[in-house]
Amino acid sequence: MGEKPEGRRGTASREQRGERVEREKHKQEDGQRREAERPEKEKHEETESRDQGAEQESRKSSRGEWG
Repeated sequence: MGEKPEGRRGTASREQRGERVEREKHKQEDGQRREAERPEKEKHEETESRDQGAEQESRKSSRGEWG
């Protein structure tokens, strides 16, 4: 292996990281706003289906169907 060049490759500059963080924050805020606008019933159903999906996934991995 050769010596690594000065600086860290593959890492964003501080400015770019800051922008990315800001964008993520906005995404989260938008998501929360949309959640708040949706009717309660819809939210509940979505959460239920997500839980069922996670249950199936964990069952799969415990039986060793992955890999």
